[in-house]
Formats: sequence, structure tokens, C-alpha cells
Amino acid sequence: MLFRSRALMNSPKLVLVDEPTSALDSKLGAQVMDLIVGEVRNRGTAAVIVTHDRRITSHADRTVEITDGRLAAGAVPA
Repeated sequence: MLFRSRALMNSPKLVLVDEPTSALDSKLGAQVMDLIVGEVRNRGTAAVIVTHDRRITSHADRTVEITDGRLAAGAVPA
């Protein structure tokens, strides 16, 4: 609930989330992502999530990949 209480307490239009699942196993990581996605959708807030964990891209409406400081070709699926 730390995410909910701190990041969303002032009703921001955009939430930046850095590596939310980096130290978590698959099950707990999925629960954290469900919480983040549910909260931002319920509040009408946008979220930018930065991660190395490809498992969480299934939670995204849109993904972009940056390789060597550049957007990777074809990395922006609808």
C-alpha cells in the first residue's frame, strides 16, 4: 500500500514508477502490477513504468524499448 498512499495521495495526472517488480518473485510482482494498474485506471491517472522485467509488459497499454540510449526500431506497438 506504500505505492497507493505516497504516489497517488495528491491525485497526480502522471505517476512515474521505477522498477516496481525488481526484487519480487513472479506471483508478488503480478500482484504489485495489478495494484498499480488498478489504481491508475480507477483514478484516471497515467503511469510511466520503467523496468528491465519483460514479464510486466503484458500489463501495459503501450510499450517502448530503449536500447543503448535510443528507441529500438518497431518498439512502439499500439
